[in-house]
Amino acid sequence: MDPLIQFHQNHGAELEEIEGITIPIRYVNRFQEERQTLIHGAGILDCSSMMLIQVKGKDALQFLQGMVTNDLNALKIGGFQPNLICSNRGKIEHRMEIIRSNDNTLILCCNPGEGFDIGRKLDQYHIREELEMSVLNSKMIRVDLLGPLSGEKLENLGWSQGTHGWMLDDLEVITVEAPIFEFPRYINLVPIEGAIGFMDRLKDEADSDLVGHEAFSDLLTYLGYPQFGVDYGKGNFPQEASLGDHISFNKGCYVGQEPHARMYHRGHPNWILVRLTFPKDVDVKPGTELYAEGESAGTLTSLSSIHDEEVKKGIGMIRHQLSLSGTVLNLKEDSTILIRQEALTYQI
Repeated sequence: MDPLIQFHQNHGAELEEIEGITIPIRYVNRFQEERQTLIHGAGILDCSSMMLIQVKGKDALQFLQGMVTNDLNALKIGGFQPNLICSNRGKIEHRMEIIRSNDNTLILCCNPGEGFDIGRKLDQYHIREELEMSVLNSKMIRVDLLGPLSGEKLENLGWSQGTHGWMLDDLEVITVEAPIFEFPRYINLVPIEGAIGFMDRLKDEADSDLVGHEAFSDLLTYLGYPQFGVDYGKGNFPQEASLGDHISFNKGCYVGQEPHARMYHRGHPNWILVRLTFPKDVDVKPGTELYAEGESAGTLTSLSSIHDEEVKKGIGMIRHQLSLSGTVLNLKEDSTILIRQEALTYQI
């Protein structure tokens, strides 16, 4: 058995296979504890299911600059940037996170099940550029640390604020600060032979524990951060998904740039993701249809189990014109239930 899978099973993980990749979804009888660890402590999230594609060489940055939506020239060494690959028509095909480890080396962190397709896409466009592409997962994996105490826990292991390459005993670890809005997150690329030890060392810290991908997804919805494959997906425009942090309108040409520019300067999408606030006692779930003045207005795409006072928070895709007016939404079966909506942070 894979030692990582055994490690998580020993700690009570419920595992799920997604397109041949096994990930820890949740830990037995710790539903609320995982969320509290994320909100108040430091949550350890095994992201080994993400394929890590390294693009290295003299032309690596400029090649990727023509492929992805964000401006890689603005990405500093040791920095992190969310990105998209789109079709010629401007619709989203893939989402990834890119780390710049040095001048001529970038690492693409691909969502589970997306890595091979992203690799094929890059191969399709790579012709004469001086670069090499390789998959790093046989050498290292990604482990995220999330929550207000995350930086402190890493410092206890020997990491220093502002550095991205550091040594944990004889292991070379790359740590990148990648906050979700202002919520602390640290991406750690750890040699595979030391990954279990790294997570064990973090777990030994007070107020630090393993969390599953279900709790992480719950946190993202609570924070109002839309998720690929949940709130939006292939076939959506970046503007529909409110992904202003994933796209640059000043960088020049890339695949899909022209339709993005036309929509940005001359129009708007017909649909858009917004943040939703429900009364706490309302029984809704993702897929619930939303209404405004008796007409269908859109759909709830995700709902967080983390509550604020007397409200639930979610994300939904609604008609763009309703987002402009701030129209209060409701449910078909009960028009007295008031659902508040507001723009997501990176609405374009």
